[in-house]
Amino acid sequence: MLMGMMVVGAGAASKDFTDASEIKNVEAVDVMVALGILEGGDKGDFQPNTILTREQAAKIITYMLLGSDAAEKLTTNSAVFKDVAADRWSAPYIGYCVNLGILAGDGNGNFFPEGKLTGAAFAKMLLVALGYDAKIEKYVDNEWVINVATDAIAAGIVPSGLVLTDNLSRQDAAQMAFQALTADMVYYTSKGTTVIGSDGMQVIMGASAPTKVAHATTTGYKATGNDAYQQFCEQYFKDLRLTVGAPDGMNRLSNQWAYKNKTVGTYAETPDYTVVIDEAQTAAKAIDNISKSYTDSGSIVSVNGGSKTTTAATSLKVGDVIEVYMSDTTANQVANITVTRYSVAKLNGDVATKGEGDDLEVRVPGVFAGYKSADDVSGYAGLTKNDVVYYYVDNAGVYYLAKADSFEGQLTGTKNTTPVKYVISGSDYVANGNITISGVTTGAVYNTTYAYYTDANGYLIYADEVEAAASDYVVLQQIVYVPGDGSIGGSARVEARVVKMDGTTEVVTIESITDGTTKYVDISTTDVDGTHDGGTDKYLVWNNSGVKLDATVNGYTSKAYFTYTINSDNEYALTKVNANATDKITVGSLTSAAINNGKVSITGTGSPNTVNVNNNTVFVVAKTSGDKTFAVYTGKDNVPDVAGAALTWVAKNGVATHVYVNTYSTSTVSGDTVFIMDANKVGFETVKDGNTTTYYNTYKAIVNGESTTVKVKAASNGNNSLDGGSASVAVGLFTPTYNTDGLITKLTTNSLGQRVQYGYKLSDGTLVVGTSTGYSYSNDALVFIMDEDGNVTEAVASDLTEDKNDSIYVVTTNATDAEVDYLFIVENDDSDVSLATMTATGGAGLTLDKDTVVQTVTAASGQTYTFAATANGVGATVTYDNNNDGTFGSGETGITAATQTTSAQTVVMKIKVATVDGTEQVYTINIVTPAAPAAP
Repeated sequence: MLMGMMVVGAGAASKDFTDASEIKNVEAVDVMVALGILEGGDKGDFQPNTILTREQAAKIITYMLLGSDAAEKLTTNSAVFKDVAADRWSAPYIGYCVNLGILAGDGNGNFFPEGKLTGAAFAKMLLVALGYDAKIEKYVDNEWVINVATDAIAAGIVPSGLVLTDNLSRQDAAQMAFQALTADMVYYTSKGTTVIGSDGMQVIMGASAPTKVAHATTTGYKATGNDAYQQFCEQYFKDLRLTVGAPDGMNRLSNQWAYKNKTVGTYAETPDYTVVIDEAQTAAKAIDNISKSYTDSGSIVSVNGGSKTTTAATSLKVGDVIEVYMSDTTANQVANITVTRYSVAKLNGDVATKGEGDDLEVRVPGVFAGYKSADDVSGYAGLTKNDVVYYYVDNAGVYYLAKADSFEGQLTGTKNTTPVKYVISGSDYVANGNITISGVTTGAVYNTTYAYYTDANGYLIYADEVEAAASDYVVLQQIVYVPGDGSIGGSARVEARVVKMDGTTEVVTIESITDGTTKYVDISTTDVDGTHDGGTDKYLVWNNSGVKLDATVNGYTSKAYFTYTINSDNEYALTKVNANATDKITVGSLTSAAINNGKVSITGTGSPNTVNVNNNTVFVVAKTSGDKTFAVYTGKDNVPDVAGAALTWVAKNGVATHVYVNTYSTSTVSGDTVFIMDANKVGFETVKDGNTTTYYNTYKAIVNGESTTVKVKAASNGNNSLDGGSASVAVGLFTPTYNTDGLITKLTTNSLGQRVQYGYKLSDGTLVVGTSTGYSYSNDALVFIMDEDGNVTEAVASDLTEDKNDSIYVVTTNATDAEVDYLFIVENDDSDVSLATMTATGGAGLTLDKDTVVQTVTAASGQTYTFAATANGVGATVTYDNNNDGTFGSGETGITAATQTTSAQTVVMKIKVATVDGTEQVYTINIVTPAAPAAP
């Protein structure tokens, strides 16, 4: 039994504020708002816990004494204090209160309007408004707090539990002002004489005690039972009325307030005890738990305002909240017991309203049908679709709603106690006794993660299984039974290689597999029907013509998605993802399927034989058919073509969220990018598998930014065996096509890779290669460097500065932007940038020696020649001096041999070859045209 816990409820005006749930002094706020003394902020909130300031307090007192109409007309033409300008919003109220002696400054001309106010300071203001004289009652000397507290408590304006020396919140100020409304007015028959002593001290002598103002008992603010004294509201709010004892919708004895003949609200009296029931029992037992000396004979009990019954006849449920009212006339007699019993609902749509003012109506889908008057629905503000609420409906048809708190956890067990306790992530919880919690109280799957919802007192009221995120799906690529070997940790078990949706794989131990209502768990070497004796669970492994996996379990391989949880022994509990019409989930598998880049559907053999995909579909594809490594692609526009695929999919709203491809029968573009670092193979391998022999060459390569090797399909003689249209194996960037053995069968030149002339310079995010080509780069861009011996090391761009001789290959991030993805650099000996070749083009019969600077060559009659040169594999610049005048390249583009005559002819010219590092070499060439043979 828990004492003093929460009941959902709200008042008439307070519930309209956006922060209504924070208002605890509901009756006080409603009445003060109805009287026009308090109002909300510009944003529709009340700010109940904001601290009251001195100027705000001045406004409250002014409105209490004058009423809202008169108070709003107050003006001031001059500043009362140095820090309160005449045009400040609060100046009229401050001036009014100062003139009445209710407020004062600091004696130096300051008021500090934004200063925080304590409960004692506000109590002093209220006492003065009630007629108490601040000087006579010594509210102005050093002991003013004690004197104010004494009188305020006696006057009944201090709420229970309020500490007067603390700063005062707006809602506590509302409560104090509300209690002042019904406090007695006082006056003095004599205010005595002020005597000034020799030290300047003023003492009032001969003042009378405060006397209550008399009032006729035939009139007053109460509908009945008015006393012989005047209360504050009878003087200043003559149209305020209180009806005491009218039952509210819960059959509590209540106060009903009205102002100017309009109902403000009905408010239950404060109960003597509030108890939350923590085990099923009768109301009589609950009273005995409070005190065995209390008598409940004849007590009236009402559940949610329904029919009244006697105490003993009423059964209470776990989570019920009872409010106990003791008799005002008979000692130890329980008069009434009110029971609040909650129901639960999940909103299936957003809250909607229509109309305004008194005609405002509200709809709360999932709680009630259609629209109801907003006056009959409390707590609806801010609720949206899928919110879980607990609520009750009183006898007047008013709905009281509250949004449930929630948390996530795994249900790991139950405890056979009364009531039953549910073990969730290591902690015990009890369900509300009036609510059946789908998925928790019956049919729960242990180790499944749920979102749990609780009422205000912590009892479970609702649970939703947490839908697995994409990263929580797995597919079984392989599942096997591992017999025990008798070693430590070598017990019999079921293992599986699971493929996760990020493309990683892991070998795990399986605790259980749940498929709908069927659960496969445990291993039996003797069971012959696959079902646990005396139970409904099935075995993962049993004796089915030999101890082996259950056929259904074995059939899950590569054909289903699972969510999972992991227990303390690191074992996986799998739950199969099945079709679910409510959540619009569908699942399926296809064989001989064709995935085409950019296409919105995949077609193959299956039922259905087509599944739709979009740009959010996640494709997990084996890099090699049946391989243990996978590539992940998001979106139909990013997935490569895959032919003859066996795949499994899960879809929501008719579109696949995930597609898993484990095997395929024909070549497929892998989506890899391969940079061949060296055109010379580093190995040739022969692999025999039964009667099949496979050959491949191995090359150093960078695959998707990682230094590794690749296998290229070869013939038995070691020559590469690539498909038609394939580029040759050369240094550069390619998109590969693999066969089912994981061998590259085709290389397609990739435009993101660009070989440039040797020489580069990096500075401030710009890479210049050759003489002019520019790229942007980040300092952490990856760089692969191959030395002259073929060794590859990795670096980052910030490690480089400049080199004139090295060959550089640039791989960009996309085809349009010149932004570096990574670089490949071949180091050249800086001391040997020499010509590798010097060849003639055009004409015929002419050869040059690249190492001879002056040479004589023989040429055919009248032929024109140009020359090409390379240095370290990169083209060098060739210019000509045809007439041997020392000027190169000025309109001189080649040389022409002399026309053959009866004597030999010689043309002398020079060629200058310049390499990128600035090295130049000038060749002098004597081109001889032999003499024509003599006539016979």
